[in-house]
Amino acid sequence: MNLELRCPSCATVIPATDVDLPSGTAKCRECNAVFAFRADGKPKEPPPERNPVPLPAGFRMESDSSRLLISRRWFSPVHVFLVPFTIAWCAFLVFWYSMGIAHGAPWIMFVFPIAHVAVGVGLAYFTAAGLLNRTRLEVSRGLLRIVHEPLPWTGGKVLRAGDLRQFFCREHRHSGKHGPYLRYSVNAVNVTGAVVPILEKLEQAEQALFVEQRIEEHLGIRDRPVPGELPR
Repeated sequence: MNLELRCPSCATVIPATDVDLPSGTAKCRECNAVFAFRADGKPKEPPPERNPVPLPAGFRMESDSSRLLISRRWFSPVHVFLVPFTIAWCAFLVFWYSMGIAHGAPWIMFVFPIAHVAVGVGLAYFTAAGLLNRTRLEVSRGLLRIVHEPLPWTGGKVLRAGDLRQFFCREHRHSGKHGPYLRYSVNAVNVTGAVVPILEKLEQAEQALFVEQRIEEHLGIRDRPVPGELPR
């Protein structure tokens, strides 16, 4: 018995090479839709649509027909704890080197805490970024820009909005000193089918879903399920 699998979005016939039988998913080369199918070769019933997510705390949004701007503060209670800790760490190093200079200490006294100096500089920069920085995601003039400011940070990028076909969110499990914890990311599928990270390390699923929904709404992208996305 021959089964013909068609894309539920554009009705294109899906070749066998684009069908993943173990996972029950297939990808359309014509419109880049990824969908699940049943054993009889028919697409599965689409999952329920997500409810609109309201603006999360710490987020701001500006939107019109030509521009979308979403910004998020980095500040969290963790940074409040880090302020006195960072001050104490750096103050001790200042005291250490001041004593060494005042008493003409041997060179080993200045070299010994170099690793601690590096940690202090990194800790101070991390704390300052947490207190001051915002992540700005802007969609305008055919581009999607991500900038972390005012203090420079990794993760900034500029992407062609027309190359992004679908957005989705993922959950990531991590192990920390106090046990496991969850973080969330916003990702895009581009015209080649590759996954492109957009935003990472968000603390709440609602934050990631809000960003996904607003970008898709602005770009006129229909929300479709993607394997590995957050459950609906």
